[in-house]
Amino acid sequence: QGMQGMQGMQGMQGVAGKGGNLGDVERHGNLFIGNINVQMTQEELTDMFSAFGTVSSVKILSDLQSGKSRGSGFVRFDNYEEALKAVRALNGQNGMLVKFADHDVGKGGGKGKSLPRTSLFVNGLPAEQTDFEAITRLFMQFGLTVVRAKIQPDSGNTGVVSAVVQLASEEQAETAIRSLNGQGKLQVMYAADKHPESLNIPLVVKFAGSDSSE
Repeated sequence: QGMQGMQGMQGMQGVAGKGGNLGDVERHGNLFIGNINVQMTQEELTDMFSAFGTVSSVKILSDLQSGKSRGSGFVRFDNYEEALKAVRALNGQNGMLVKFADHDVGKGGGKGKSLPRTSLFVNGLPAEQTDFEAITRLFMQFGLTVVRAKIQPDSGNTGVVSAVVQLASEEQAETAIRSLNGQGKLQVMYAADKHPESLNIPLVVKFAGSDSSE
């Protein structure tokens, strides 16, 4: 029995290694998919993963300029067990990477977190063209909803501005980072990961549905 238990543990460790450290993530159904065939559609990806359970959402990330697939995306299952089946069956198939997403996203604030990871720090925005509406349009290209944005004025006349942008969910924030970071001059990261002192600046604040600034 001891040997069987050890073999079982080794088997689970093998799955964890293939699936992205399963023991280190919260039990959720959100998967990150990498090395997707660029010709594959969201419908085809849905069909592939639906064999393992109920798929609630699928998103293939696309290039900001060309609109072509970036070969990565997200698949969300209704529960952890179905997602785990997909990881075990599909990770490594035709070179595809299938693992649990880094965070339990799309379900609101995580366990024990004082700051929900829905707020992003965005740097490299063109100063003359950036306002709340422009930021909203930028994120809408990827189906993302901007709740509010805080824009740092271009006080140094650098031609670029930074902003703190809050999205509707943590899943959307993770999608935004993977979609926008590195596109042109854009740098996109979690605001919580940015050094607090660098965010202690005068900010123009506009809320969705409001024409006023704070």
